[in-house]
Parts: sequence; structure tokens; C-alpha cells
Amino acid sequence: MALQQFYLTAGRLEISAAKAAIGYGQIALAQMKDRIMEYPKTPFYFWRWLLLTEYVTGARLGELLALKWEDLNIQTDPNGHIKGGTLHIQHALYSGMKKDENGRPPLYRGGTKTPQGNRVLPLPVDYCYEIQHYRKVQLKHRLLVPDWQENGFLFTEPNGSPIIPNKIGVFFLWLRKKLGIKSTFHMLRHDMASHMKNSSQFDLKDIQNQLGHASIKITMDIYTHIDEEAQQAKVSQWLEEDLSDIMAPAKEAHQKRS
Repeated sequence: MALQQFYLTAGRLEISAAKAAIGYGQIALAQMKDRIMEYPKTPFYFWRWLLLTEYVTGARLGELLALKWEDLNIQTDPNGHIKGGTLHIQHALYSGMKKDENGRPPLYRGGTKTPQGNRVLPLPVDYCYEIQHYRKVQLKHRLLVPDWQENGFLFTEPNGSPIIPNKIGVFFLWLRKKLGIKSTFHMLRHDMASHMKNSSQFDLKDIQNQLGHASIKITMDIYTHIDEEAQQAKVSQWLEEDLSDIMAPAKEAHQKRS
């Protein structure tokens, strides 16, 4: 019963965050690339590739920061050319409440937020080339750090240890305010879903599987709101065009008189 209540609460929070994202309007890929992803001064050597991974997966932040290189599978053809890949999301990083003597909360690498969150996601070829390049970036960074802690994580602290999710959230909050962007990091997750929904190539079950929602009802509740906004835009455009047709003769007559 307690576990069922946890999933119910998690679903309500997901719906609330997603509707906030839709209300603000998801930021476009070009905007993310130009204004956030390519921001020149960040405290994270992995910043660009973290955002790229978020864009192609729509994963939760804790899921991204729990990823290890062993979760990545890049597929090649007989000639060694990349033809695609997959990413197995099966863990998430969680911060504990009690801080240690250095003031840091303990980190736990546990299962995903819901059982449905354990999923294998496809990766496009261009991303696979990018993440391979990033692995070289990380290896070069590692050689410059004498006390590097090898844990196998994709995205790490400067010394290789796992990074607290809140640290990314706080920096993203600062950066979006600096750049005048309303989107939060969690809204990027729903930007992925909006792209899927608006492409008309995927149904709600596909979106549920991509995002790891606990139930199809959560996906339906969230993206019914997208349909409502799309409908309002269509009606508004239709009324605008219809009114222009009605007023055209009067406008033409007025122009002749003047």
C-alpha cells in the first residue's frame, strides 16, 4: 500500500511539473544549443553532453547522473561505422537527508523512480559520435586529475565521483535567470515528449515508454493539455482568417474612399 501511494504521489508531481512546462512553452532545440548548451563558462566539463543526452532521451536528472559507461551500447557495421546505439536507464541518483562532516549529503545509486523507468532507449547516430568524442574528453580530463576516482560514471565531479543532482539544478536555475529563459531542467524532459507528440509519429504508449511514466494515465493527463493548447491555436487562426474574409470588402471600400 505504501509503495502504491509513493507511485501515485510521484505521478501527481510529474503531471504538475509537465503542465507547468507546457504552460511556459518548451524551449526549442536551437535556443537550448545557442543559449544554454553552448554557454561558455560552466563549472562542469560535461555540460554540453549532459544536455545533449537529456534532449535525446527525456530522462530525469537523477537518471542521467546515475548513468555509467556500461549502460551505453554503440552499434557499428562490419566496416566500423556507427549505425546507432542504445542507452539502458536502470538507475537513479538520490541525495540523502543527513550531511557528512564536509556538509555533503550522501548519494545513493538506486533503482529508477518507478518500475517502468527501467528502460532501453534508442540513440541517433549523430549523438553516438558526440558521446564517443565526449569519452575522449573525459579521459583527457582524467589524466590531469591526480586523485581521480574511477567509478565509471558518464557525468562526474572534477575528481570522478558522482555528482549531486541538486548541484546541476541550482546552476541551471542561475543560468536560465541570467539568460532570461523560463524553462527549468525538468521542463527539458517534457520538451522531448512534446516533440514526439507533435510529430504525429508516436502514440501515447510510445511517449510513456520513452519517459518511463508509471502509467499511461499520467501520460494522457499531461498531454491532453498539449492537445487543448493546439486546438485553441487552430481555432484562433481559423477565426482570424474568417474575420479577415468578412472584413475584406469593407476594408477595400474604405481604402477607395480615402
